[in-house]
Amino acid sequence: MKVANGCYHFRLRHQEHPAFVSLLRLFPVLPPDFQPLSKSADPAETEADQKLLEEAMRSQKAGLKSEVEKLLQDGDRLRKTPEGWELALEGPQLEWFLQVVNEIRVGSWRHLGSPDPLRHLRIEINETSLHHLWAMGMCDRIQSAVLEALRG
Repeated sequence: MKVANGCYHFRLRHQEHPAFVSLLRLFPVLPPDFQPLSKSADPAETEADQKLLEEAMRSQKAGLKSEVEKLLQDGDRLRKTPEGWELALEGPQLEWFLQVVNEIRVGSWRHLGSPDPLRHLRIEINETSLHHLWAMGMCDRIQSAVLEALRG
């Protein structure tokens, strides 16, 4: 990783690029009604506000999905190099990129049943759970790299 003129450059090996693209194309993972407006209020009283929240979430996710597709098609932000691939993101792009990666991580965790690692719950290993475990691990590595870059 290197920083130049406020732009963060992350390197991917040639073999990492298809996995990176596949991971980002998982977005969105969480449904718009994932987060209720209130856990304690009577749902009948908050129904209209809940619908507004869900519509706002749909709109935000559509915007982020559009940004993901632009990133994957933009030869300036994600470009092939002789050594592999380079991802170049500026500050505002890093913010939405982290939102996307975090949703994929959290969504995968939720699809696994929100396991608590402190309780040492066993996850049944099958094709679906492996997919979600892979996505969580990839997202964790990406988030760590971005946060390390931001710390300098």
